[in-house]
Amino acid sequence: MGTLIVEPAASSTQDQGVAGDGLAAALDIEKIPQELKARPQWVVWRQERREGKPTKIPYQPRNPKRKASSTNSATWGTIEQALSVAKTNGFAGIGYVFSPQDDYAGVDFDHCRNPETGQLKYCALVMLDYLDSYPEVSPSKTGIHVIIKGQVPPGGNSKGLPCGSKIEMYSQERYFTFTGAYLEGTPATIEPRQAELEALHREVFGAAQSPQAAPAGPHFALDLSDQELIERALRAANGEKFDRLMAGDTSQYPSPSEADLSLCSVLAFWTQDPGQIDRIYRTSGLYRNPGRDKKWNRNTAGSTYGAITIAKAIAGTTETYQGPGANRNNGKRTRPTGSSAKGGGGTGGASNAAEEAPGPGPVVGFNLTDLGNARRLVAQHGQDLRYCHLSKKWWIWTEKVWAVDTTGEVIRRAKLTVAEIYQEAAAAGEKEREAIAKFALRSEHDQRIKGMIRLAESEPGIPISPGQMDANPWLLNCLNGTVDLKTGALRPHARGDLITRMAPVVFDPLATCPRWEKFLDRIQKSNHAVISFIQRILGYALTGDCSEQCLFLLWGGGANGKSTLLAIISAILGNYAMQTPTETLLAKQKGDIPNDIARLNGPRFVTALEVSQGRRLAESLVKQITGQDTISARFLFGEYFDFKPQFKIFLGTNHKPIIKDTSHAMWRRIKLIPFLVKIPDEQQDKKLIAKLQAEAPGILAWMVRGCLSWQHGGLGTPDEVNQATGDYQQEMDVIGDFILECCITAPGASATAKELYSAYTAWADAAGEKRPLSQRAFGMSLTERGFDRKPGTGNISMWWGIGLKHS
Repeated sequence: MGTLIVEPAASSTQDQGVAGDGLAAALDIEKIPQELKARPQWVVWRQERREGKPTKIPYQPRNPKRKASSTNSATWGTIEQALSVAKTNGFAGIGYVFSPQDDYAGVDFDHCRNPETGQLKYCALVMLDYLDSYPEVSPSKTGIHVIIKGQVPPGGNSKGLPCGSKIEMYSQERYFTFTGAYLEGTPATIEPRQAELEALHREVFGAAQSPQAAPAGPHFALDLSDQELIERALRAANGEKFDRLMAGDTSQYPSPSEADLSLCSVLAFWTQDPGQIDRIYRTSGLYRNPGRDKKWNRNTAGSTYGAITIAKAIAGTTETYQGPGANRNNGKRTRPTGSSAKGGGGTGGASNAAEEAPGPGPVVGFNLTDLGNARRLVAQHGQDLRYCHLSKKWWIWTEKVWAVDTTGEVIRRAKLTVAEIYQEAAAAGEKEREAIAKFALRSEHDQRIKGMIRLAESEPGIPISPGQMDANPWLLNCLNGTVDLKTGALRPHARGDLITRMAPVVFDPLATCPRWEKFLDRIQKSNHAVISFIQRILGYALTGDCSEQCLFLLWGGGANGKSTLLAIISAILGNYAMQTPTETLLAKQKGDIPNDIARLNGPRFVTALEVSQGRRLAESLVKQITGQDTISARFLFGEYFDFKPQFKIFLGTNHKPIIKDTSHAMWRRIKLIPFLVKIPDEQQDKKLIAKLQAEAPGILAWMVRGCLSWQHGGLGTPDEVNQATGDYQQEMDVIGDFILECCITAPGASATAKELYSAYTAWADAAGEKRPLSQRAFGMSLTERGFDRKPGTGNISMWWGIGLKHS
């Protein structure tokens, strides 16, 4: 048997949890490229402990009791065999073996993805954009695999990176697990990327190769301890400059800020780890100079001056240390001035070199173009910016929520980016300084600002689709954090959650609401079964889950508290709540533009107030929007778009709407909650709403407890609500009244369809029914009640099981 093959080892706790007792639930076989599925190079795997560490061990699809080998194709199988074995033998998943006989290679980028939000580190986005081939999420959900066509050069396969991620690349004698968890918006096909693979390998593993031999790859660096880095920097060609800066000497620079950038740029040659640069800078004389420590830690544009300076230095580095002898000039720039990594990842700074390399072009890797400026904008502010191409709107991170840019914030960020170009000029050598300064001045032009912003719209990490926003139905955003409604726990606001809504209330699980509870006790006559039901349905309304498929109808005469209840909950939920016109839910003339339906995309708690007496519910619409199916809608003059509903409807009214649909599909949705207490005028508190709003944190905590109760035991509809809804259904059953008064029901009874419908219309006219059912609707109602319609003598349409009394 050949060498045992082991998939790149996992070390995170998420990786350790992958090896369940069966095939991973996330496996989506359809997304895996067909050209791989067609090759008989598949294995199955389970996680086992080797030398005290969890390791993904491959087994043979055709002999699942034996391990697979990297050099023996007889131990591999087809994907169909692997899937069959994995499903029935308790394996965790399937994997593909890379072989010298195929054209494929895999690049594994681990610890680069938030498993809960799906957010990728910027270095991962750069790599994805650079390789531009089929990627998928790893089983641990903390990494990504990119499959390309190419062969990995000799000289290294695995390395930890300063950003905290780990990169591995193989084209033979290894296997990659496959999940089919394809990353939307990336290539769904496997692309030839030999040149890019070689460049990436050279950047990571330091292969001694001319930088002109292949495209520049994304920047990574070797690991050096702080002391080793300082010692090497002191011995380098620009060691004297480094020594002066570490001593706090700013005499060679226009301002202390330029000196800060220069020191960080020198450090960025040796390490691309922002944390390490920050640690070493804090030991320098520059940091100890009067007032500089405060400036280093000063908040600036949602970050700190120090973090921005470090990011600028890293972005301005065209060459990084690749190991002894790998950098020909050991501290001097070797990449042609002005070249840059694909995707804006590679950049350069003059302070890396003891003397300037000849040649025209900018000092930094971001070119002196609109595209270069767009990449500057993303590098400096991209974490706080997203752009939706469908709505053509910029979204800005406010540290608590993503909000549509309605004040020109992205323009302000673009102006700040232009201002930083002057800093680049100040840090550049004499040969480039004038050109960069002139470009900075040109960049202030209105068209250059617009060009920068327009090109940034498509940079990696910036585009976002509406479906990505507010996608997690179990998160509720509040003033002091985000509540996980699955557990009731509060966690910090996170950009990666992509939440655009917020309840303007502090969440405190220990907060109380005695006045609110007293209010409910009064309006429901101390009926704790109904009060608990109200708590559960309001807790359910906090989520984006619509599985209960209900319309909650709060019914009763005036002065009974139902409007106050809805107003308080709406105020607490902020833009998670919305009031829609009652006409949204009522039958209307055909041709109306469903703007009101389009507005329902996003909110979770939707209220409507008061139905005029005798108005009919739009039954088919209500069934559609209280379900879980995709809804199509459009705004006036807009195109149709589709969305998944997250909203629950609460209709507060003194008059019950007419419901002619007698089907179970309709009435299972209706939950009529009676509000039968009338508060006398002299007992009404005109300031009650303000008093209840003061208890908003306690009411929100009460609702979250209701949400947890609903998840544990369902809605638990009380008898009072079931009885009221049943009475309502019977009241609306006009056909039932007709049958009771005018018909007999028996196995042998019959009547022609014509005479039965004529009798119904005469009865409806005498009863004052303004809108009797059409003959088709009348027939459907009889069918739903179990009566049969069949041809009779002379092929006349007959109803069987029902007849007219006078006959």
